[in-house]
Amino acid sequence: MEAILKNTAIVLATAVLLSACGGGGGSGGGSSAGPAAPISAANQTTVAQDAVATSFQLFDSSVKSPMSAAAEAPDESALMQLAWAEMAKLPSYLAQAPKVIGGAVASVSANCANGGTVVITANDADDSGDGVTTGDSVSIAFNSCVTGSQTANGSLGFVVNSVTGTYGTYPYAGQMTMSFGNLVLSGPGYSLSANGNVTLSTAVNGVNSISESISAPSLTVSATYAGVTRSRSLNGYMLVHDRVPDATYTYLDSYEGGGMVTGSNTLASVTVTFSAPHATRFIRRAADVYPYTGQMTLTGMNNTKLRITAQDNQYVTLEVDANGDGTYESSTPNVLWSTIRN
Repeated sequence: MEAILKNTAIVLATAVLLSACGGGGGSGGGSSAGPAAPISAANQTTVAQDAVATSFQLFDSSVKSPMSAAAEAPDESALMQLAWAEMAKLPSYLAQAPKVIGGAVASVSANCANGGTVVITANDADDSGDGVTTGDSVSIAFNSCVTGSQTANGSLGFVVNSVTGTYGTYPYAGQMTMSFGNLVLSGPGYSLSANGNVTLSTAVNGVNSISESISAPSLTVSATYAGVTRSRSLNGYMLVHDRVPDATYTYLDSYEGGGMVTGSNTLASVTVTFSAPHATRFIRRAADVYPYTGQMTLTGMNNTKLRITAQDNQYVTLEVDANGDGTYESSTPNVLWSTIRN
């Protein structure tokens, strides 16, 4: 919801939901997936990238996020940045929705900046013309819509499940479902796509006082760079984000949650469950890009594990239990956050 854009510079912080952020060079790639593999010291970086990048994708891609602003090359997060940007326009789309007789919903077509069209179908459920209210919905169809160097095709959908209070004026709360229908962004040397649904819930109680969650029962994001393809999927995912005021750092963001992620490339298709419980939740200070504390655990084939621990706001330690006996036999400290989020 726009609340997430206006009131949360939601940056990332857990390893529980970062975008399939791989930058043009991202984590591995391949035209087809290799055989399934357990977690090992040899693939720990790729597994960490798949889990951390994918698990952070939605929050990290907020147009207000320092992480997205820092991205230098197009990657899968560009899909989410587009979704956040369109979400911010919902009040305008609904206010301008044509009024028709008999409860029908009308569509409006518009030309894109550099070619192609976008068709917007907005349903102001209560015909109030007054902001975002329960039952409102908007669907957006991109038809070879060119903006800058990117061309968009496919669809985005938004359904407002509930709003309590006055939307945009705290205290208020709301829930929205966002759907990706083969949404594709393409540009020189790359193509990005997303399919699936996510549900966003938020409660804004005051300045820097926010509690929200995002869930993805099934979401797949894929990317092709110079003919090399990778795919990352989330299943049964839930992330809880809380922001609280802080006298020293202005505010603190904390993240906890978990789910399942599958990353596929030429080397292997690795499926892991990931968990960052409340006791080891990731915490990020307002001025920082990455969390300074927190830990998440990934569990893969044959009960193999990868533990990711924040050393500070720049480095993490990767620990691997490659035989599934519960002992982490290898440890790699001083791994840059930026290495595993890409």
